[in-house]
Amino acid sequence: MRILLSVPSLSRGKGGAEKTASDLANAWDETGHKVGVIFNAKGGAHPAYPLNEGITRLPSRYNSQQPNVLAAEERRVRAFRPDIVIIFYADISILWQLPFFKRLECPIAVQECTSPIRGVRNLIKGMERLGADYDFKAAFLLRQAIFASVNGIRLVLPSYLKSVAPALRYKTAAFYNCQGAPERPSPAEPKKGKRIVCVGGLKDFNKNGVVAARAFASLAAIYPGWELHFYGVNRFANEIERLNRLPSVQGRIVQRGLVHEMESEYRAAEFSVLCSFEEGNPNTVNESMLAGIPTIGFEDCEGYRGLVTDQVDGLIISREPEVKSLADAMAMLMDNPTLRSRLAHGAYQTMLERQDKKKYLRNWNRILANADLQSGDEKQAQPLAHALTPLLNDAIAAFRR
Repeated sequence: MRILLSVPSLSRGKGGAEKTASDLANAWDETGHKVGVIFNAKGGAHPAYPLNEGITRLPSRYNSQQPNVLAAEERRVRAFRPDIVIIFYADISILWQLPFFKRLECPIAVQECTSPIRGVRNLIKGMERLGADYDFKAAFLLRQAIFASVNGIRLVLPSYLKSVAPALRYKTAAFYNCQGAPERPSPAEPKKGKRIVCVGGLKDFNKNGVVAARAFASLAAIYPGWELHFYGVNRFANEIERLNRLPSVQGRIVQRGLVHEMESEYRAAEFSVLCSFEEGNPNTVNESMLAGIPTIGFEDCEGYRGLVTDQVDGLIISREPEVKSLADAMAMLMDNPTLRSRLAHGAYQTMLERQDKKKYLRNWNRILANADLQSGDEKQAQPLAHALTPLLNDAIAAFRR
């Protein structure tokens, strides 16, 4: 099969959707499919994650509204001759991707790369940028309209299936991402001091990593041997510098920046923290568990709650009061190496059970097969699709304006 993956942001940075798409493209290439990856050329010509040599790379301007540009890009995509297109999206980019790929007249599948609630909120924000006033209900219906218009849907956690209209569930699959668990545990690596890691926590407001810094600062005087290490970009440098100047902290909140290979960083740590308000299927939690360290996160973040079982492979804590709640959980692990060890073992075992690459590809191959059938089953969705088509068309028209 000739499979084209559309990942507009692939060359812009190393996020969860980009990693999932790259890993999937490589896996399909290795199992004999012809794979192409199309992405927005504005971010550059090189994908952020490595792709196998046999994969066709298509840095493109398929978000253009200039007819001559779109025609040229369409010719390039047609030359690849896709049997199916898989769109990785979590924002308003779907409004220019769908019309572009529907002209190819091949099946289209969509992966929603975040949680349903965040997906809806992303649509609200995107429509606001287009000058359209959408409330949560209208954006939720727009999401259903998008799903009704395609041939296959993949959600990144089993619990997200309930967010899809019953009439569309026959073409929807909801399953975990696959990080590629090793067949046997790696030997334990020596710890580099008593380290806590927070990956991506200072990227933006949603990641909410400043809470981890404040919680750590409140504990620093009691636990002098510990450090909190942040990875990724830091958009809250002033607050981190302020906390580091406290006599009790003295620079033990460490900003590591972008690190090419994180596995050894996780293994050198005792545990990780995730403070996000919303996540889809956060890579940092999967990677922490796979490295054999537990994670602390908040119960109102469905993407975290869907990955971790409290007191089995991590800790799930209340959001209120935010800083104290996190500090109490951090202190619990800092005080108790036996608990850390038990949760670490549980985290690794969870990943061994969950990260079956063959099962993961079978799930995806079922999506491909179902999308390709174009059978009478599609009649199940026709009434809903017919009812929601005007809403989708209005949104696309707003983008084109």
